[in-house]
Amino acid sequence: MSQSSNTKADETDIPLLDIKHLNAGYQSKSILKDITISALKAGTITTLIGPNGAGKSTLLKALAGLIPANGNIQLGGRTLTSLGIKDRAKILSYLPQSPLAELDLSLLESLLYSARIKNEATDNPLIMPELEQAALQVLEKLDLQDLALSNLSALSGGQRQMASFAQAALGTELSGTKGHLFMLDEPTSALDLRRQEQLMQSLQTLAKEGCIIMLVLHDLSLASRYSDRLIVLDKGTLVADGSPEHVLTPKLLRSLYGVETKITRSETGKVNMTITGLANDQTKES
Repeated sequence: MSQSSNTKADETDIPLLDIKHLNAGYQSKSILKDITISALKAGTITTLIGPNGAGKSTLLKALAGLIPANGNIQLGGRTLTSLGIKDRAKILSYLPQSPLAELDLSLLESLLYSARIKNEATDNPLIMPELEQAALQVLEKLDLQDLALSNLSALSGGQRQMASFAQAALGTELSGTKGHLFMLDEPTSALDLRRQEQLMQSLQTLAKEGCIIMLVLHDLSLASRYSDRLIVLDKGTLVADGSPEHVLTPKLLRSLYGVETKITRSETGKVNMTITGLANDQTKES
């Protein structure tokens, strides 16, 4: 599979996510300040990057309806802020940083439990044998079939993270992938290199099936190889927005992270980044 999603569609009526003048935070603390992000298209992968505390996780939670937010947020022509949690669940999925809790359930049981809830809310719910087959197919795609009957408490952190992804991916497929917003907060943090690539390739597949993928990554090399678009946040504000080739520059990385980098391009035009050291205070500001 290619390491670039290559999912740009030609249709002019594909679903879009438009975010205008978004403000969000926790209780009396404002985090996101007047964020505007336009035309995130179905069939694309967009990655949020930025230092710790930049507002990346807050943005995903605001779109999922988990924290107070105001602004104009449109998904496929529907205003997200006017929808309840159940209605949002039909058109978006959110995978938080924390993997599945260590419940006294097998991986397959936990998958079916969450899937039944989402299945009941769909327009054409599956009957139980169909739902079980769909769950087994997702586990097979993610190479988790050998863990299907393992108790969640027996899984490693990385295995639970993949199990969480399987749960969210199954729910997305049940809702229908076209125009579905799939958000993931640091989904590769506990994964080894093989599992990271496997998860990112699965996201490519979901994008090609019509999802709008938005995720948070700290691994900029991974983000640059798989993302159509990078959105850079810092201190709750939008700093940069564009393709990895245009966004990832030594100047921006020096300013955001305080590191010196060497940027090269692969034969396919993808960004290759090497950290060469820490920036001193003077160069960080320049």
